[in-house]
Amino acid sequence: MPPAFFAQTYQLYKKQTDQIARWLLDTAEQCGYRLETQASGEVNTKSSVSVANTPPASGRLKGRARKEARDWHNAQQLPSSSSPAAAEATPFRIRLPQFAELASVIVDKGEGKVAVPNSIVRLVQDTIEMRRRISDSYAMQTASLEGNSSHLHFIAQLEEVLEILKPRFTPSRRSDELQGDTTGKSDANRASALDNRFGALEIEEPAEVELDSQPPTSSSGPGKPEQQTSHHRKVVYDNQEPDEIYIAIFCLFDDLRRVRMSIQSAWEDYKSGKSDLVTASVATNTALELVQNADEDFCRIFTEISRSSSLKNISMLLFASICLANGVDMDFREHPGDIFNYQLAELGLFLYIPTYSFLEAFCEVIQLCPIPQVKKGYYGVYDPKSDRTKMSLRQKLSEDKVILSEMLPEFCTLGQSGIEGMGFDNLTKGMGVMYRTKRIPLWLVFATQIFLDINHVLRDRVGGGLLELKAAGEAAKSSLTFALSARLHTVNWPKSNDRLLENTLTFIDEWITKDAVDKMKRIFLGSQYATFGFEAYYLLSHHPLFCGSMLFSLTFMMREAGTALAIAWGSILYIAHLYNALRQSGTLDIPWPDMELFISTNTARLIFVGDYPVKIEDCFKRYELMMGVSVKNFAKNGMSSAAYRKGKVTASKKGPRHWLRKLLIFEIFEERYLRNGPINLTADNIEAILNEMGPLSFSQSSRGRRNGSQPLNMLQLLILLKYSIASGSCGLRYDYLSVHFRCLDLLRALRAALDEDLKRCFGAEYLEREDQLSNIAGYIIMTAARAEEIAGSIRELKGVKTRSTIFVRAGGVMKKFIESQGNGELENVASRVL
Repeated sequence: MPPAFFAQTYQLYKKQTDQIARWLLDTAEQCGYRLETQASGEVNTKSSVSVANTPPASGRLKGRARKEARDWHNAQQLPSSSSPAAAEATPFRIRLPQFAELASVIVDKGEGKVAVPNSIVRLVQDTIEMRRRISDSYAMQTASLEGNSSHLHFIAQLEEVLEILKPRFTPSRRSDELQGDTTGKSDANRASALDNRFGALEIEEPAEVELDSQPPTSSSGPGKPEQQTSHHRKVVYDNQEPDEIYIAIFCLFDDLRRVRMSIQSAWEDYKSGKSDLVTASVATNTALELVQNADEDFCRIFTEISRSSSLKNISMLLFASICLANGVDMDFREHPGDIFNYQLAELGLFLYIPTYSFLEAFCEVIQLCPIPQVKKGYYGVYDPKSDRTKMSLRQKLSEDKVILSEMLPEFCTLGQSGIEGMGFDNLTKGMGVMYRTKRIPLWLVFATQIFLDINHVLRDRVGGGLLELKAAGEAAKSSLTFALSARLHTVNWPKSNDRLLENTLTFIDEWITKDAVDKMKRIFLGSQYATFGFEAYYLLSHHPLFCGSMLFSLTFMMREAGTALAIAWGSILYIAHLYNALRQSGTLDIPWPDMELFISTNTARLIFVGDYPVKIEDCFKRYELMMGVSVKNFAKNGMSSAAYRKGKVTASKKGPRHWLRKLLIFEIFEERYLRNGPINLTADNIEAILNEMGPLSFSQSSRGRRNGSQPLNMLQLLILLKYSIASGSCGLRYDYLSVHFRCLDLLRALRAALDEDLKRCFGAEYLEREDQLSNIAGYIIMTAARAEEIAGSIRELKGVKTRSTIFVRAGGVMKKFIESQGNGELENVASRVL
């Protein structure tokens, strides 16, 4: 099920027209409009209803006057006002011609009572432009004006409503009218602005109109009953257009068109180096999941044409309709082998008919042969260096057929295995399901087209994804192998952490270091395997989306392994406290880029229990708080404080504090890429992304409206998630495993340089075990704090800056370390992100 804050264009269009109908009816009632309905809930206007200029006379009425008063009162009530549930069950239905009639009532009788809110004007304008986009798309596909007449009629009716309401616009809106036409007739850029306004990260979708807040009305006069407008009343636009299903189909495929363009842009950015493989892949995967939700939602609404969730039922209905409107024979083929009538080529491509035909033909083959194999070159030779822009339509479709015919058997191999491992992209999963069920849902056709688009964008560089994946896999394997061979065991290191590292190593070995698909083919084909001359890593070398998805899963797994080690040892955290103390005291005069990145990624608030501590005394207190010392030890005049001064430390009941920041990108994608579950899209996560984007990206009014009541469309949601992926990349790709081992190297260097001094201060057994190595950082900070405390107690040294010798020498060791390997991780993160 799609999340509640997400909707297709058609759903938004329906919601907006219902909002307009409700506002017009409610506002007209405030102006004295008498409401009558038929049993079906349809509102009568001209034929049987008039506007009440005056209420029935007050006082005791008799005869006909009494009957008229009773009728007037009943006209103000809901049809079945015995309960809100009854009112909800029978919605008020407003037809399109009644929009203008209700608007006239508001203008004629609303002077001094009603001002049309800007939100309503914007709502009507956006609905006009949404329908105009459908009309323009329809006009591009057909030369028949008759087929487009209902769209033009709808637009004209809403433009008339705006024109009628103009005298009741708010003063600011009327001022705007002096400079331009709000109907959109003279604004050629408005339609494209609707598509592009979110591209600039400006959420300016139509507001959810607060219809429960009614316009001001005059007080009831004597004998005039108070008008009742139930907050539970449901008002809907009574759409009597015969081609409503075609509007829904156009909206659906127009959504797909815009999402497809966004995905193509993501891969063009990857090709040019503006983005990375993971961002392009995860954005694509997310888009495919949103399209799958849209497909399933469409099928629930229009079950009569999509019982099997097949694109053929949906697209061919519209294709046949437009062929009929143009007088074109949909079964005509100019050349043998043409997939459809190319006289309507743009429409066929818009509806993904060629891509569906390729999959349909393949499904017919796998009915007879479990894993059909196509010898390279059987349907032609694909030349990735050729210029696709100079090809004819038939040449392009022939190229697509070659690419798919050689790739589909690879997907079938995975489908036969039934494996859906971590890192599988949605296309690869969907192909496995298609192999087993022989069903071709719309979203899978779209995903297949995206696969082709990626190949068209990257051409001869399509294999770069595999190279990146293998390089990351080799680096991760080296780190994990070293970690498993090193002495990692501490009192804080459960065996489950060993399994975590081992499982990650297994994933790398099975899916990255080795060709898992080739291994499956050898099993399934047996002695026939050698006859086909398979290329190694053929699926991954031609499927960068799969490579990027697996790389993202690997990134998550390495982050889990690295943070588990860092938390168990305290290595990075304790060194961060020592680094801050040395910098704040001036003992260390150069920055450590890798450590600064660690602190900024997890925030100073989590690392230091607040902002950066400046005084050495405070540095030591914050260090102890992070280790699990209770804050009571530092309370003035407390029992714990007195005991602390005598060397008795009170531990916190909660234990050591957590420093690892829960990244938003981790919150959204952890379940999907670590556990093969769904993407965690919630209203809270979307709001968090908006907050991260900062005040410059969104107007205050937009933020106020984006409270979950107004849904996002697919393109908007996709752009938000792309931002989240890009902004969280540094934090997610920080190699905690590598930094952990380098911090251990630094701790060992500190021990070698300061061991004798530390023994004199804290005893020969100040470190009992290797896993206590991180405590050296605390000992060094403690010596500095004690030195200052002692100096402060000696009158002759008051005001004199004193430093611990151990502390000063530690600064020298750290400086030497930073100069040799202090920015390795910063450079690595930058190279992974770009």
